[in-house]
Amino acid sequence: MRIEYHPSPGARFGASESGKTLDAVIDIITRRRDSGGTLMGDLMNNVEEGRHSVIDHLGWQHSVGKSALSVGAGYFEIDRSNWIRDYRETRITPAGERYREEKGEAVPILLRALNTHIGYSRAESGKYLFSAKLNYDLEDTPRSEEADRRCTVLSDETSSLIAGHMSERTHSPSLDLYFQHHLSASQTLTFDVLGTYIRSKSHREYAEDADVFFSDIRGNKYSVIAEGIFEQRIGTHTLSGGLRHLQAYTENDYTGSRAAKVGLRQSESSAYAEYQRSQEKWSYTASLTASRLYHSQGDTHLSRYALQPAASVQWMPTKGMSLRYDAVLHTKSPSLAAMNNVEQEIASGEVRRGNPHLKPFSVLDQRLTYGVEVGSWLSLNVGLAWQHEYKPIMEQVSWQEGLFVRMSRNQRSFDRLTADANIIIRPWGEHLTVTLTPEVNRYVSRMQGCIHTYTLPKFLWSADFVWHHWTLGYQEMTCYANYMYGERLMRERNMHLLSAGYKAERWHLQLGVIDPFEKEYWMETRDFSPLLPSTSRAYTEKPFYVMARLSFRLGYGRRQPASGSRKINNEDKDNGIMQGVR
Repeated sequence: MRIEYHPSPGARFGASESGKTLDAVIDIITRRRDSGGTLMGDLMNNVEEGRHSVIDHLGWQHSVGKSALSVGAGYFEIDRSNWIRDYRETRITPAGERYREEKGEAVPILLRALNTHIGYSRAESGKYLFSAKLNYDLEDTPRSEEADRRCTVLSDETSSLIAGHMSERTHSPSLDLYFQHHLSASQTLTFDVLGTYIRSKSHREYAEDADVFFSDIRGNKYSVIAEGIFEQRIGTHTLSGGLRHLQAYTENDYTGSRAAKVGLRQSESSAYAEYQRSQEKWSYTASLTASRLYHSQGDTHLSRYALQPAASVQWMPTKGMSLRYDAVLHTKSPSLAAMNNVEQEIASGEVRRGNPHLKPFSVLDQRLTYGVEVGSWLSLNVGLAWQHEYKPIMEQVSWQEGLFVRMSRNQRSFDRLTADANIIIRPWGEHLTVTLTPEVNRYVSRMQGCIHTYTLPKFLWSADFVWHHWTLGYQEMTCYANYMYGERLMRERNMHLLSAGYKAERWHLQLGVIDPFEKEYWMETRDFSPLLPSTSRAYTEKPFYVMARLSFRLGYGRRQPASGSRKINNEDKDNGIMQGVR
């Protein structure tokens, strides 16, 4: 602000106490800014003739003293004009087998999503944190990649035409109130309350020669999630306990070819206790959760009590080496959509039916991980995992009264065995980083009356080169989205990304191409049903995209001090609507 010069300093400046003669004293008067903020963004756009995609995020935070205001928005869009779906199935009935093939034509698809929030927080380091956040999410699908189709059906030397269209739109505002209070240096009390409203609507049309049907669905869901945690630290020991409750009501109105009105009530309550301890080479965690799950729909009521233990042990024999084992037994509730007591047409002679008698099921997850670092040039993590589900909920096809009926049921079991690794190599210091992530999964689905098994490999590798401010990177994903559950196998074609950019202190610009070496992009779903085996293959030709990405983080004024990470993060995304789509 100003500079003051004192040529003859006296006692005011401690001249007499110093025992030395001071020629002068200079005062520099400054003002400390008590406000400031940050503007951040990550904008990625892919453009090519007849199609494009957008993934953009923008955020702004401004703080004054102990308070801060934040605003953020994210936008996602995929627009393609040449989406093609082919379908093959064999219908096995008591009267015999019938082969059916659908040859698709190009149709446009459009998917959009908007996520926004405005929040206020007030914090004092080591004492308290309060935040209030108002969120609004919009999911809009004017043209669906799953249901929009035009195709010719070839069956038993006859042909017919199929035209299908589906649009969906979901609005979801929510209010999240969070409070964390440090009672002392070793005690913390945390509360979180989340209220969510989900309004959904869906429209579907399907025509196959003389068979024409449509459906309109309107849904409203109201939910509240409240959770509280108390934590006590005593030296290397930490004890914590908490309570959580979810209360939700869903009302879905189905009109069209099949009409129904469904009211679902959902309640989940749980209490947990956890113990943690850290020593020089060992760390332990053990917890136990007691829960009650309740669902009701009309005259159907389901209630279940469950104990869910969890444990974790980590051993670090030397610096840069660790061995860790994790195990958790938890309970999964049926999805609200699967419990709807309604029926929706999928195609001629095929329907999907809800099952209000579904029961929660138990899931055991175990994982063993070994990690080691060799200097700064090698990092290796190797893992083995086993997931076992007892009486899981999986969809199965049955033959009833001249119709193929798809319905979710509690099956016998599901197992997933996984072996994976993450290898990071830096052969040229910070200039070159090579990442290798191989993975192999073995799936075993034990259904009512049959068993399905499959082995799926995955592989991701990337190379990133940095020289001063310049960057060059290549990434390839091989079968990375492949997965199997129940009778359904999902596969996706390999993807590639080649990019180059310039990275400054506060911003990073990248230009690149996606899938420059492929002729088409495809997704495939196979159904191993003994009654209705099928293969659905969706694809688009010439998947080459030009990509531009700009990331920036611009700060001004005083930086807001870090207030610590949240201990509770809740959300509700399940709108509870059942769709009649393959």
